[in-house]
Amino acid sequence: MSTLRERDIPTTLRRMSTEDVAAWCESFEEGSANHILGQLELQRRRDHGLRVRIWIAIGLSLCALVVASVALLVSMR
Repeated sequence: MSTLRERDIPTTLRRMSTEDVAAWCESFEEGSANHILGQLELQRRRDHGLRVRIWIAIGLSLCALVVASVALLVSMR
């Protein structure tokens, strides 16, 4: 049995609205490959905001480290 991954989601499914994906997903029997693909697409859409927030947090942390390092170097002079 092969494992379904995000790259297996068809482009047409990615172009659908969230409501259309949910309706498309419900039209298949639970556990079928198409139902799982629909669920994967919905999960990908839910996680997108999380990934963006993670990268924003990493960027802010790096900026804070740079500012703290510069402040330390300036105070040592």
